[in-house]
Amino acid sequence: MADKSNGSARRFNGILTSDDYEVLEEVAKRNHPSQKERAGIRRDARYRIRKRIFQAFVDLSYLNNTLPYKDRKLVFEEIFDEGPHILLEALSLIYHSNSEAGHVNGNEIEPHQRFEELLRGAIEYGELLEGRIPEVSVEIKKESESITPEELIDRVIQTGEIKAVESSFLHIVGERDTLFEKMIEREVTVSVVEDGETVEQIPPEEAAAVLSYKSRTEGKDSD
Repeated sequence: MADKSNGSARRFNGILTSDDYEVLEEVAKRNHPSQKERAGIRRDARYRIRKRIFQAFVDLSYLNNTLPYKDRKLVFEEIFDEGPHILLEALSLIYHSNSEAGHVNGNEIEPHQRFEELLRGAIEYGELLEGRIPEVSVEIKKESESITPEELIDRVIQTGEIKAVESSFLHIVGERDTLFEKMIEREVTVSVVEDGETVEQIPPEEAAAVLSYKSRTEGKDSD
């Protein structure tokens, strides 16, 4: 079964309908109407979404044991052709949902520790399905910094460096343009660093070009 979305693009139904996308975007952007009728529709939609997500995980568990190799191969070839971000986002959903998942056997555990157990069990079970008896060890080392976008931007302007993960952080919170504006104002070139090596340099001229292009494309979209 398929629906039509994004103009003429053909999209096979997944967990979410086009109406579900609209509801979730309203909630995420906090711009949903305040009318009681609309609020009731939104609550009902979110309830249905939660139930479908739960059932989707149940279905995936079933498919892990029953989907033929050829079909599994074709599905994941299509996923990797589309981009690794699909699996990355799905795994991220599982990871950060752990922080709201409460405790295990009465003991509070860190989300990354629960994720370690999930990964270990997943690898172990996958190996068993392949006919091998594994010994699996998984250790995740995590250090996180709590910092506001403003503090990070000030630090980047002062040092002229930004880690790739810090750049992703600014993109996610919608403040990367603010960094570019500061770079232009202060005439600062910023080096993007990953694993201790510079992978990209962004001069203020490039930052200005990005903002200019974004302004033009957003203007076209609003016409």
